[in-house]
Amino acid sequence: MTTSTQWRGRLTYLAMSLVVAWHTVAIMVAPMPDSSAMVQSFRYVLQPYLSLFRLDNYWNFFAPHVGKHAQFRYVIEDGAGKGHTYVPADELNGSLPRYVMWREFKYLYEGVMEAPEIRGERVAELLCRKHAALNPVAVTLLSVQEQPFWPEDYLRGRRPLDPAYVSVNTLRRVECPSASPPSSSLSSTPAPVAAPRHRNNQADDTASDFSFHHGAGRIGIIPTRDQSATHASEPTGLGSRYDG
Repeated sequence: MTTSTQWRGRLTYLAMSLVVAWHTVAIMVAPMPDSSAMVQSFRYVLQPYLSLFRLDNYWNFFAPHVGKHAQFRYVIEDGAGKGHTYVPADELNGSLPRYVMWREFKYLYEGVMEAPEIRGERVAELLCRKHAALNPVAVTLLSVQEQPFWPEDYLRGRRPLDPAYVSVNTLRRVECPSASPPSSSLSSTPAPVAAPRHRNNQADDTASDFSFHHGAGRIGIIPTRDQSATHASEPTGLGSRYDG
C-alpha cells in the first residue's frame, strides 16, 4: 500500500469522524433550553444545519400535553365581490426550495396567527401579489382552531379539521394595494367567525355550520346557518356538506 493511499484512507476516516461528531453535537444542542449563554453560542453556529435537516425540535414528541392544532387560511376577495378561500397547508410544494423551507413557511403562518396586527399587513400584501389574476380587493386572514376530538369520532370516519370540530376566527382584513371596491358588500363585511364548539347530548343532523366547495388547490368555506349553534355528540352527514 502506497503512502498516498494510506493518507487518503486516514483523511477519509477523519472526515467521517468529524461529520459524526458534528451531527451528534447538533442533535444534543437542539433540545437544550436557550437560557444558557453557551447553548446560544452553539446554536449560532449550528442553526443553519439544524434548519436544513429539520432537526430543530425538542424530541419530546408532544409530551406531556398534546396541544390542539391551529391552521392558517385566508380568503381572497376578488373584484366581483366573490371570496376564494385557500389553505396553504394543503398546497403542493411546486419547487425544491419551497419543499426544503416548509418549516420556515409554517413558522411564518404561526407568527401571523400569533400577531396579525404586526405581521398581517405584509403577508396580506404578498398574498395579493400571488393572486393578482383574481384582481384581488382585500385579504381576510383566518385561524382555524381544533376543538375536542375523541377516538370514537375518528372511528366514525371524522377528522380533526372537519367543519364540525373547528372554530374559525377572523384575524384581520387587509385591503390590497390600489384595489378598487368590489361590486358586492363582501368588502365591508369581515369573514364570518364561528363560535367555539362544545360537545353535548343533543342530536344535530346538520353536523356542521359550513359547507365546503372544492377548487384547484383550495377549499372554500361558506356559512350555512347560525354560527352560535354547537355541534352534536354524534355528528352525521359530513360528506353531504361537500358540494363537489
